[in-house]
Amino acid sequence: MSRTSGVGASSMRGILTGRRQTLEAHFTSKENDGRASRHVVSVQCKSSRCIAWYLDNCGSFDIMVPLMLEIARERHPEVTWDIVCLDVSDQTPTHKFDRNLMVRNTSGSKQLVTDDLTTNNPETTSFIASCTRPHLLGRSTGSSNLSVLAGTFPSLPASLTFLDNYGPLALPDPEVPSNLRSYIEAHERASRKARFPTVDHAIAVRSDAKAIISVSPGTARILCERGLVEVRDDEIGATAYSWSSDAKLMVPNAVDLCSTEAAAESLLRAIPCPVQIIAGTQSFYRTERRRERVRERVKLHAHSLGSDKFLHHLIDGTHHLHLEGNDSPRRCAELAVSSIVDSKDVQN
Repeated sequence: MSRTSGVGASSMRGILTGRRQTLEAHFTSKENDGRASRHVVSVQCKSSRCIAWYLDNCGSFDIMVPLMLEIARERHPEVTWDIVCLDVSDQTPTHKFDRNLMVRNTSGSKQLVTDDLTTNNPETTSFIASCTRPHLLGRSTGSSNLSVLAGTFPSLPASLTFLDNYGPLALPDPEVPSNLRSYIEAHERASRKARFPTVDHAIAVRSDAKAIISVSPGTARILCERGLVEVRDDEIGATAYSWSSDAKLMVPNAVDLCSTEAAAESLLRAIPCPVQIIAGTQSFYRTERRRERVRERVKLHAHSLGSDKFLHHLIDGTHHLHLEGNDSPRRCAELAVSSIVDSKDVQN
């Protein structure tokens, strides 16, 4: 598959098995004269075109992406935006959408939402690589995935924005055996999902200050109402609530656990495009060890790219700052839009 031009509709149908009818409708509806579009995001525009990939749980789409489009229309009316949202594998499914693949039109901007796609899937990696220099935005696990993707295919992205994560997971060499052993044990524990008697109880647990990644009660409610499903608890003989996402998401991948910091730094050094990091003041990197690792990575990448191509922002909020309150999501959206437009790589 070519990475320098769009792929044909027949090729795309071959990649995304099980989605043919939706894809065919999508392709044939793109052109006014009825011709099939060359690529799912290669839309003919009268003005400049900005293609942005947003990789995370697609529930983030609800707040972040509409804000990005609103800000873009107000400040950059000459640019038409196509934003593609990809779920990280095994995240909470985006139940509110009727199909796995769909387009929403918002004042001429296309928003494509797909479920169950991930850069961990070789077919999806090929799908992303077939685009012509998209702007990539990832959060949390999505940021790690994009770090690896951009380092492996350095000519692919026009710019990168990382939300509260930076670079792939890595461990010091001496810790690989013990952490791999811990991973296997944690993997077994993760197969047993937590259950909550009520949604409010789950919200209280999710917003507990002692949680691995604590969030505000308001954000916890968003996450819980979006991600909980009713289950039958045979032990108590009543209905309970459990997470619809795979609990193993909290367990690092076994392959990642064998990756060293030197390998992570090598991938980051291979990224030549403009990079922006947006982190929360109470983010995932709360421990001194994590903060030190991020500081070293930031120092390394800032030196290799130069200050004009590397930006690091700190915003009030936790690991879910893109959902918390009104100010933090809007600020994240503003920074994402500005970084993309300022990269000087908006396609015609």
